[in-house]
Amino acid sequence: MKFPWNLSSCLWPKMIFHCKVLHIPVARQNEINTESLLATLSHNNSQNINIPFPTTRRPCVRKLPEETIDVINEWFSTCGVKLGSQLIGEINQNLILRLLYTYRDLHADKLEDMPPTDLYVHKIKIKAGTKPWNKRKQKRWPADKKWWLHKIVAEGVACKMYESTIAANGQFSEWNAQAVLVDKTSDPEWGAEPRITFNYRNVKEDLPGARMPLMSTIHEFLDDPKWKFFCQFDFKHSYWSISLDQKSRHYLAFTLDDLQQMQPTRLPQGSASATFGLCEALRIVFGDIPPLPDGQKLPDGSDGSFHSLLRSDSPNERAHMSFYMDNIFAAFSDFDEAFVWLRGSFFPRVAWGRFKLSFKKVFLFMESIVALGVQHFAGGALKAKPARAEKIRSWPVPTNVEKVRAFLASIQITKPWIKSFSEISRPLTRLLCSSSTERYGYDPEKTASMYTDASKYGTGCVIIQYHDVKGVLTERPTLYDSTLLNKTQRNYGTYKRELLAIVTYAKKYSYMFAGKQGKVMTDHKPLTRFLESPYLEGIYARWNADLSVLNLDIEYISGTRNVIADALSRTIFPDPDSEPDDILLDHGSMEQSIGGVTDWVWKDCVGGYAEF
Repeated sequence: MKFPWNLSSCLWPKMIFHCKVLHIPVARQNEINTESLLATLSHNNSQNINIPFPTTRRPCVRKLPEETIDVINEWFSTCGVKLGSQLIGEINQNLILRLLYTYRDLHADKLEDMPPTDLYVHKIKIKAGTKPWNKRKQKRWPADKKWWLHKIVAEGVACKMYESTIAANGQFSEWNAQAVLVDKTSDPEWGAEPRITFNYRNVKEDLPGARMPLMSTIHEFLDDPKWKFFCQFDFKHSYWSISLDQKSRHYLAFTLDDLQQMQPTRLPQGSASATFGLCEALRIVFGDIPPLPDGQKLPDGSDGSFHSLLRSDSPNERAHMSFYMDNIFAAFSDFDEAFVWLRGSFFPRVAWGRFKLSFKKVFLFMESIVALGVQHFAGGALKAKPARAEKIRSWPVPTNVEKVRAFLASIQITKPWIKSFSEISRPLTRLLCSSSTERYGYDPEKTASMYTDASKYGTGCVIIQYHDVKGVLTERPTLYDSTLLNKTQRNYGTYKRELLAIVTYAKKYSYMFAGKQGKVMTDHKPLTRFLESPYLEGIYARWNADLSVLNLDIEYISGTRNVIADALSRTIFPDPDSEPDDILLDHGSMEQSIGGVTDWVWKDCVGGYAEF
């Protein structure tokens, strides 16, 4: 069945325009194929023409296949590409399926199906004075990890991703890195396939001056309210599609226990300059392509120049794509616009660059996509990725500078949704400064202890919590407080004033004691039995009820341990302070036996504790 161009007459004018941009006459577009271009340009290359551009190959629009839609649907059901709700109509869907089928070779599952690009070769420049670094001790791996490590490296050797340093250089490399296996998921099953990388932190590189893409530019691009749907692509092993310069390979050599020393022939992800190399390669793939040198022409008569896909023709318009590392994002306002761009620009460029796509991560005509931790919706709406937001909410409390820095980095993505973000995060940011002062405040996750004391004129308290300081639990003050007694309260006896202090501050700061077990420290031993006493009358019964609803214990400490609360309770006047009443000095350790039970009787009238 031939491809029915007449089914979409509204698409035809745009295809005519786009083919003119590609310098391919519409009448001949189906006759031109990659093979004819390569044959013509190979002849030109044989003349040893010196050109600055990496290759004289040029992108080519492929002819759409004539297979039946049933055959294409059967292939599509297993390819992994996701089509969104914005792909409306059977005709439009069939067009996209045929286009994907045309470029099905862009999907690669095996390393042998991933040839290196000839557009860019990565070179490494070592900082002056850097000495070779050799990791002699090799890590001992669990059985499943070791099996995967050897399998991955063996497959790489078979596909010429790795090579022997002896065979390639005639000698061992002075550099020797350690392999690192990274799990692909946060909670992998035993035996799950990991991802291999290498620890190259001691390979000190002079990083290139090329600018890395900013995450903000991606969000700004996707935020445009004119976009009606999105497309998202992910390159398959994009770093491995880039060749490593022969003279740079020995810097990245590595050794495994039972294998000879190897070096990568493709760009490894662990290299400090790897991301710069990948971005440079993608700028070539999607950027401007200059005319062929010396007046050469393509078979269709055009000069071989192509406009960049990363910028638009007009200052009032946006380009249809942007990329961050190996993630490609595209956005469109209507189907015709998207189809012309995908068929005439994007897929031909990817095939020309010899990169491969992961079809399982290809999303077309989606109403919303997740880009760099943010979920973008058609029309310009966006919100934080739900899984990312939940992870931040459950983040453990940082206990050192490194963990504070990690937390601050993780929450940067939430800035658009948090008012006064910088002001709120300022106390944490100050902790990163070397000159920052150690500060503590109330921590609801920790228990609180309260020291109280009373004089004849006032009361005082200090509430403390224990904090981990360099591995040692250390007592740190959370707050200080003090109050003056009124005329009636100044006439209270010593123990009544002490109880007044406990009740006053326990009620005032009840939120610190309601959830977790708290303690009240006092230097008056009889108060330790107040909460359990069955003999309570008047105000003492009410105070007991107020304290009983809180999770508190009253403990005795010596007066020397209560100096802070004692100082807070005193005034600047030289009047006597809270020395115990004379009668209690003589009988403070005595108890009353009533009905065979020995305890204090808490009341002010006849028979109360004051009669001792």
